[in-house]
Amino acid sequence: MTIKCYGKNRKMSELYKLPAGWEWIELEKICGKASSNLSLKKIENEEGKYPLYGAKGFIKNISFFHREEPYISIIKDGAGVGRIMMLDGKSSIIGTLQYLLPKDNVKIKYLYYMLLVVDFSKYISGTTIPHIYYRDYKEQLIPLPPLAEQKRIVAKLDSLFEKIDKAIELHQQNITNANTLMASTLDKTFKKLEGEYKSKLLSQLTKTTSGGTPKRDTKEFWGGEIGWLKSGELNDSYINDVEEFITEEGVKKSSAKILPKGTLLMAMYGATVGRLGILNIETTTNQAVCAILNNENNFETKYLFYFLKNIRKDMLRDSFGGAQPNISQTYIKAIEVPTPPLQIQQQTVEYLDSIATKVDKIKQLNEQKLENLKALKASILDKAFRGEL
Repeated sequence: MTIKCYGKNRKMSELYKLPAGWEWIELEKICGKASSNLSLKKIENEEGKYPLYGAKGFIKNISFFHREEPYISIIKDGAGVGRIMMLDGKSSIIGTLQYLLPKDNVKIKYLYYMLLVVDFSKYISGTTIPHIYYRDYKEQLIPLPPLAEQKRIVAKLDSLFEKIDKAIELHQQNITNANTLMASTLDKTFKKLEGEYKSKLLSQLTKTTSGGTPKRDTKEFWGGEIGWLKSGELNDSYINDVEEFITEEGVKKSSAKILPKGTLLMAMYGATVGRLGILNIETTTNQAVCAILNNENNFETKYLFYFLKNIRKDMLRDSFGGAQPNISQTYIKAIEVPTPPLQIQQQTVEYLDSIATKVDKIKQLNEQKLENLKALKASILDKAFRGEL
């Protein structure tokens, strides 16, 4: 359920009918706001026992707190803008979040559940850094029952969601276990191969190259029929399509190169370092992608794919660049790869494919169940705020 962004000028006849004793009320009449002036720089040397929270949750403990009582926070700047959290008292938030404070006519947990289903996306502004301002959503209409009914609804939701959340936790653990099984299988497989066969530098097996980006402000370079793949599109699987396209002129006037089907790709920069893909199409890439060519067919591409996936944690450890980790083609060329005969490589791929298929089925099943449980929670909230729970 998502409650539409109804402002104060919306006709009541256009809202759904509420039970007797309920009313549609503007958010600002049940909820105030307060700001935080805390930044990570201000508290970098702080230590204490009081939690400080940011967009991703708990940051650290500090020596003071801003709010004595429990409160609700909303991310007002940056990634996750509009997301709601309910936090315990004797804690604080950083300045990219805002305090939402219930008034006397609303129970805080009712307000929290209610805000979870409000569609805040209509109130977001800004492009590079998205923002959301209280002044823009304060007239959002909220269905408000009497306090006693709020208390009953919260108790019912708490009870139902406790059971659902336990089921969600179980399915999330199943997904974690499946990922652990795959990682363990890869590790055992390649440790065995490393003990039985000599290793070669990747540069001894094949050649590598990288792509480039045509000038964005030259229209003649963009919107053609030649694929152009960014590192963020690598999905640890086969690549069947791309998001952007360039022209032949764009290829000629940049470092972009058309790569053949079957090329193994690896991300070199940023949050996607080490992520892989195998091309099922011809395409170019940007400069953040290393293309590992197999022109001479002297190794099994999927074998190298699995090997590189297995050592990703080592690549992340060895990456440089601080907040934005990077690896280079020089680093990639120096990777030592156990090189059994092609027949053994193919047998290894068949075995790992069989495990990966089973793991993917387990993950897909549990991910679908997670989606079903999330939909169930949304359905329950829908009934709750229509007075049907």
